[in-house]
Amino acid sequence: MKRYDIINYLTSKFPDCKYLEIGSGEGDCFKRIKAKLKHDVEPYTTRNPTFRMTSDYFFENERYELLNTTFRFRQYDVIFIDGLHHCEQVIKDIHSSLFHLSENGYIVVHDCLPLKKEWQEREQTELNWMGDVWRAQVWLVKNFYESVLTIDEDCGCGIIRNIRFTIPPIDELLSISWEDFEKNKNEMLNLISFKEFKNE
Repeated sequence: MKRYDIINYLTSKFPDCKYLEIGSGEGDCFKRIKAKLKHDVEPYTTRNPTFRMTSDYFFENERYELLNTTFRFRQYDVIFIDGLHHCEQVIKDIHSSLFHLSENGYIVVHDCLPLKKEWQEREQTELNWMGDVWRAQVWLVKNFYESVLTIDEDCGCGIIRNIRFTIPPIDELLSISWEDFEKNKNEMLNLISFKEFKNE
């Protein structure tokens, strides 16, 4: 199962789904998503994303939309985060996305489950680089266990519902050790199968 299968399962829950993708790259996932409205944010690509800019710039400067004659926060039912794979940026993207999430919406975070230590280094040295996204997901699970889980598919897809939090210091995120994660990742990620997720 691929990340876009999980995302499309979630978008199907909303008749007029609005979808946002942070870090869409060359559009491999984005083009497969079924939603009435689709926006993507990507600064480095050969194609034409909806917003060619960083996520920080988007959330700072493109957060409003004009609805009739009133400006309001852009709102989405499903937001997929696959941007810069550093834990502090992932936490920041999640924090910002929550202000744009509809009442019953979902945030999906890719690359939460690296299987090799080399894949999760903060600097890219491997083709299968996933960075330390997992640290952000572990921190969220620890603090919001009932609202945050991880599906054991396609490199680990984090699922986040409506929560609110203050962005933690980077030292707090970096203090989560790979050795501890390797031994206890099922619990630390609240890891479940897609079938279990559908039956919740």
